[in-house]
Amino acid sequence: MSVAGLQMLNTGNLVLFDDNNKTIWQSFDQPTDTLLPGQKQMAGQKPEIKGIYPQADPSEATMQITLLNSITGFAFGFVYNHSIGSNFLGVALVRKQPFYTGGQSYWSVVEVYWLANRNKPVQENATLELHTNGDLILRDADGTLVWSTNTSHKSIAGLQMLNTGNLVLFDDNNKTIWQSFDHPMDTLLPGQKLMAGQKLVSRASSTDLTEGSFYLSVSSKGLFAFYRSTVPQMYYKYPVTVTKESEQPSYIKAVNGTLALYILSAEPSEPDAVLSSPVNYTEYAYMRLDSDGHLRFYDDSMDQVDILADVLRECDYPTVCGNYGLCSNGQCTCPSGYNGNNVSDNPRNFGCTEINPVTCENGQSKSLSLLREVYYFNYVDPDASDLKGIHIESCKDACLRNCSCKVAMFQFYDNTSHGNCFLLSNVFSLINEGHKLNRYHSYAFIKEQESQRLSSVSAAPPTRAIAGVTVGTFVLVVLVVGFCILCIRKKRNTDGDVDDYLDELSGMPTRFSYEELKLATEDFQRKLGEGGFGSVFEEDDCLIDLVDKDSEDMQLHGEEVVQMMRVAVWCLQNDYNRRPSMSTVVKVLEGTMEFEASLTAITREAEEQFGNTTSALLPSILSGAR
Repeated sequence: MSVAGLQMLNTGNLVLFDDNNKTIWQSFDQPTDTLLPGQKQMAGQKPEIKGIYPQADPSEATMQITLLNSITGFAFGFVYNHSIGSNFLGVALVRKQPFYTGGQSYWSVVEVYWLANRNKPVQENATLELHTNGDLILRDADGTLVWSTNTSHKSIAGLQMLNTGNLVLFDDNNKTIWQSFDHPMDTLLPGQKLMAGQKLVSRASSTDLTEGSFYLSVSSKGLFAFYRSTVPQMYYKYPVTVTKESEQPSYIKAVNGTLALYILSAEPSEPDAVLSSPVNYTEYAYMRLDSDGHLRFYDDSMDQVDILADVLRECDYPTVCGNYGLCSNGQCTCPSGYNGNNVSDNPRNFGCTEINPVTCENGQSKSLSLLREVYYFNYVDPDASDLKGIHIESCKDACLRNCSCKVAMFQFYDNTSHGNCFLLSNVFSLINEGHKLNRYHSYAFIKEQESQRLSSVSAAPPTRAIAGVTVGTFVLVVLVVGFCILCIRKKRNTDGDVDDYLDELSGMPTRFSYEELKLATEDFQRKLGEGGFGSVFEEDDCLIDLVDKDSEDMQLHGEEVVQMMRVAVWCLQNDYNRRPSMSTVVKVLEGTMEFEASLTAITREAEEQFGNTTSALLPSILSGAR
C-alpha cells in the first residue's frame, strides 16, 4: 500500500491518500468525543462476541462507537441489543477495551442510558450523519428516515459526548442547541432533569431496551408513577396540595444519589422534598425506573437500592405476582379456581389463569367469589374508582351486568352501604396483606362461571333439594306469587305510588337483599332452619322442579317464577325483622333495585353490617305451613 500524502480536509477530516487520491485512512473512522458536520457512521454487522472478548456477556449489548469520552467511558454510537437482535442509536457506558470482529471494532456495554430510536430499531448498514445543514439524521438501510434532532439551519458546529453522559449539538459560540438530557429514556444521570410533561419510561425487560409498561411523570400536582394499561393506573404518588404560583415548570433532578423534587420551587431555591437512599452514593450515581416498576439508584459499581422502599411494599407493585396473583409478604399464590401459568406453579413471573375462563356468551350464568381484605394497587388514586359512594350490592351487580368486568373491588371504611367500586377488566396483582396495613376494608369479587362455582363445592350432599315441601306450603307459595303479580300489574296500570303508600305503614320491617342473605349463609352452605319447607339450604335451581311442566307460559318464564318463589320464602320468615316490605318485593320483581334512589332502603341493623364478621349467624326456625 503506497501512501502519497496526509491531508486535512475542510470538513476537519484528516486523511491518508494514495497515488490515485483514494483515502487509505481517515480520522473520521476513529472515535473521539466530537463529530463534525459531514461525518457519517454506518451500523456494522451483528457482532459475534462469544469467545472473542472474554469479559463480554453474550446477553449484554455491544456498541459500535461513533463518539467516546475517554475520561468517563461514556460513548455514543450504534448499540446492538442481543436479546432482541436489533440495532439502536444511543448513549452508553462502555468497557475500556474494544474487541474486533468482521473488520469492525466493538465495545461491550456496561449500561445503556439513552436511545434515539427506542421503538424503531434499524438494520445493518443503517447510517448516522451530521448533515452540513446542522441536522443529526438516522436513516435505515433502505434510506428511510428514522430519527433526527430537527436542528437544520441552526449553524451547528459539532456533536460532542460530554463526560456527564450528555450528548450535545453546539454552535460556533459553543452554545448548546440540542442535548440528549432533554429527552430522558428510563434513566436520570447526575444533574439530569425530568420536566413536567415528560415521562421516564421503563424498558420492557432487563435485557430488552424497548419501552415497557411503567412510567414516571411530574407535574405541579406532584410526582406520580403509573402502570400502562387500557387506562394508565397509578401505583405511587407524592402529592402536593398547595397551588403553584411560579410560572417555571416543575421538575425532578438526580443529585448525588438523591432525587430532588422541585414541584413548587425552582433552583437555586431548596427543593420541596428530597427522596434519599440509606446508601451514601458517589456523584456518579444514577437513577433508573426499572422494568418491574421499582425506582432504583445505581452507582458505578452497579450496587443498587430501591429509593421508594419505605413507601411501597413489594406487594404494592402491579405486576409482582402477575395477573390475578395474590401477593402476601412478597409471596405469590393463586385464588381458588386459578392455576399458576408456569411449570413450577409460581405466579410471580407468569400470573394465574382461570381453570374455566369466564365468557360473555348469553345464557351462561355468572357468580362472584368473595375474597375478604384483598386490596388493589391503584387505591392510591382517588379518581380511579368507577362508582363512588355506593352500596356493595350495587358494585357487585354492576360487575355482573358488565361483560368486560372480571373483578369488582369494593373499598369501604365501616359501612358496606357506602364505598367505592372498582370494575377491573384487566386484573393485575392483588394485595392480600390484610386490614392491619390500611385504615379501610376492601373486598374482591372475582367473576366466575356458575358451573365452575357449583362444581367446586364438595362438602354438600349430592341431593341438595328443598325437601319436605308440603301441599299446603306449595299452595301458599302460589298464592303469594299470585299476589305479587297482581301488585306489579296494579303498579303499572295506575298513577298511584305504591311505594309511598307502603312506606307510610307503621311497623314495616327492616329489609335486606337476597345477595346479602346468600353471603350470610356462605353461599347457602349453612343451614338456615327447618319447618314446613323441610331443611332449607342453598340455591341449586331445584325450585324449577316445582314449576308446572304442563304450563307453557310458566316454563317459558321459569327464571322469573323461581325468583318469585324465592321472594315468597323470604316473606315467610318467622322473624318479622327479617321479612322484606311489599314495596321491596315489588321493586325486586320489577328489577328496579339497582337504581340509586332505592339503595338507602336496603339496609340491616348496624350490628349486622356486612363488614362485621365477628358475630355468628344463628339458624332461624321457619314457621310451619299455615
